[in-house]
Amino acid sequence: MKPDSSPARLIRLREHVQASQRDMAQVFGVAPGAIAMWEKGTRKISGPGLVLLERLEQEFGLVSEAADASLDSAHLSRLFTERVLAASRAEKERFQNVALEIIDTHLARASGTRRLQVLLIDKVLDALADAKGLPLKIVQLASFLDLGLSLESRIALANAQNSLSAMPIRQLTGIFIEDFGKPPEELFARWNPRPIAAASIGQVHEAALPSGEKIAVKVQYPNIHRKMSFQTRPIRLLSALVALVRNDYADMLGDFVSKLREECDYRMEARSHRAYFEAFRDDPQIHIPKLHEDFCSARVLTTEFVEGRNFHEFLVGATRTEKDLAGGIIHRFCYEASLRHGLIQGDLNPGNYIFHGDRVTFLDFGRVVRPGEAELRKTRAYFRALHDNDPEAMQAAMREADYVRDWRKFNFTEFWDTARTQLDYELSPTPTRFTKEYVRRIWRAANAFKQRSQLTMNAHFFWPVFTSATLWGLLAELEAEYDWNRNALNANPPLPES
Repeated sequence: MKPDSSPARLIRLREHVQASQRDMAQVFGVAPGAIAMWEKGTRKISGPGLVLLERLEQEFGLVSEAADASLDSAHLSRLFTERVLAASRAEKERFQNVALEIIDTHLARASGTRRLQVLLIDKVLDALADAKGLPLKIVQLASFLDLGLSLESRIALANAQNSLSAMPIRQLTGIFIEDFGKPPEELFARWNPRPIAAASIGQVHEAALPSGEKIAVKVQYPNIHRKMSFQTRPIRLLSALVALVRNDYADMLGDFVSKLREECDYRMEARSHRAYFEAFRDDPQIHIPKLHEDFCSARVLTTEFVEGRNFHEFLVGATRTEKDLAGGIIHRFCYEASLRHGLIQGDLNPGNYIFHGDRVTFLDFGRVVRPGEAELRKTRAYFRALHDNDPEAMQAAMREADYVRDWRKFNFTEFWDTARTQLDYELSPTPTRFTKEYVRRIWRAANAFKQRSQLTMNAHFFWPVFTSATLWGLLAELEAEYDWNRNALNANPPLPES
């Protein structure tokens, strides 16, 4: 009979992750004494325990290369996509629940201890180094939204985004020769071949113009458009199926995929960047870097270089007054851009901010939603009615915007109370402090509304909700206190009385 190797394997795993027997008991869901008996061989490991042991061995690289091949980048990319689809099929309406499903079922399988969780995330992200695109976008969101992950886990996720594998120099040079006719060393007066930052679809290099001006040059990863098309294809297919039941959900899914694919064309981003630059050109607190269009193409985007602290550096080193002001600026930027200028920033991850003095620089306009004038007018009317405490006007705005599927089955009074509770930070006449518990209370209020299925989840409704969710997460990380009411009213002033 073949000797039982599972005790030695269990000991090796526990020593590798530096965990105690009590820690492992939490991971395997058994009593602490069971781990001791399993390791001594006095009791056999249960069937489910063996399955989990094998999976953890794969996660931490404690098996042969043949067995570990299942964790290559393409496989992980498919797993992430499958998790998104599983959550969509179950109609997880809240974004936080969707992201938490992904984390709980893949990134944090061994969630029994903080140490195991962090180590497991590190292992997964090592494998994800070449699986850029949609998986890394999910990682970005998980690194700053309050999804139940520990601070250590979120820091590990955030740090991993800047340690992605860079594209080979030959590929990088080829992009510049194809798009500009010469390599970057000849195109710029100074060129740093090593990227200073990495993102889901491109990497950023520091360079200088002949004038000496420092610039940031974002270069797209090779074949990222094809990779993104592959990663989002299941969602597009799901959209076609959902259309048989809910046209609004299909509209939302289709628009989400469309925006992800648009990000792969830097010419689209340059167009949005120009719109934001013109909108905030003279703002003393909101800074949009200048665009150098002569050095832009479908795969290269060049802007002025901005010095300052990134989000995590700011979070650790800023004073309470600085954090409050920064939160107010970010909130004002979102509201003025959307309600005054018709520009909805669909990517609010912390990597898109640089903090310096009493200003915040905003970066990355690859995922920008531009509602038409008619849709913008309806959105303005909706928020104006909330701030005017006018339920009749709000109901009229919702009817005009087709925000409700069947009014006969819809309790507007309950929805009105829910909406007022969610936005009470903006409705308050005095400054309000954002905390994670405050954001959880906002979500609990939304979750308590029993008729969510009657709300029309089309693209026009989805993007403001998505943006609000990510904005709340940022403000809670900063624990910012501000006069949010003033920001909202300045961005969308009440109509003059007739």
